[in-house]
Amino acid sequence: MIKVSVIVPIYNVERYLRKTVDSILSQTYNNIEIVLVDDGSPDLSPAICDSYLLQDDRVKVIHQKNGGVSAARATGLANSGGEWVMFLDGDDWLPQSTIERLTDVIEKNNDIDIICGGIAVFNEKGVIVKKIIFEKILGYQDGIRYRKFLGRRPHGMHGVLYRKEIIATDPIIMNRWITNNEDFIYNLFVSPRVKNVFCISEFTCNHLRRDDGASMNKLDIGYWYKLLNYIRINHEKYNVDYTVYLSYKLSLLNSLIRGKKYVFNYDDEEFNDIKELRIKTSHSIRENLLIVSIKYPFLGKILLK
Repeated sequence: MIKVSVIVPIYNVERYLRKTVDSILSQTYNNIEIVLVDDGSPDLSPAICDSYLLQDDRVKVIHQKNGGVSAARATGLANSGGEWVMFLDGDDWLPQSTIERLTDVIEKNNDIDIICGGIAVFNEKGVIVKKIIFEKILGYQDGIRYRKFLGRRPHGMHGVLYRKEIIATDPIIMNRWITNNEDFIYNLFVSPRVKNVFCISEFTCNHLRRDDGASMNKLDIGYWYKLLNYIRINHEKYNVDYTVYLSYKLSLLNSLIRGKKYVFNYDDEEFNDIKELRIKTSHSIRENLLIVSIKYPFLGKILLK
């Protein structure tokens, strides 16, 4: 019977943590362990974690100094005993049959390295605001197709099961300063190790979009620039396919242009019309990067490398 480790990095989630942990403990699949990593949380989250030690012997609790979500995940991974691993945020929760459904697929397809499902995104009022289903990779897919998909549409780590032996623990990947898009960066650098994946249409995770969450924070253009440079420097080391690397940069660029969570600390006139710029699907990846680099020369230094 497959053992699954669910790793939960925890920081300032006292309002949501019990719902998260209870959703894991109430899974219809029992051969699990829960690794709760208190990342130096200043609220009541550490005490809530410790209370679960007395309730269920499948729970492990680790307290550490604050190091960020990537560091907390690395700690949880180092202290996990399952052959398969799932990462879950401290404010998300699982449908009751998630792990059973995913392990059923693994039993029938023992050569897969990643299995994922859909994600239901809720606001704090309990209303579904978005449904994410990866229709283009439903079913069994080889690693090549997965990497091409990942370049065009990066996905998070919510409700995904990873074969533990393919997961990277390199501290360069689990970098503390990466506070946004860390899931995407992680999947990008892990992808060369993936031979096969399976994706189901059922929702495997309920993700909370918090009004005060990190994903809602505004990001300086400098962070985005630094993130692209980080990918450029490290993509060869981790054998990330160059085309996937370019596609990924274009995906981040698309988010920058179309999203509302970014702020620009450069000359205002230079960015007056940035929202008018659109990625043209008729152009190649390279052409799109070139177009953007001509329009915004300072980006060219990184986009065309």
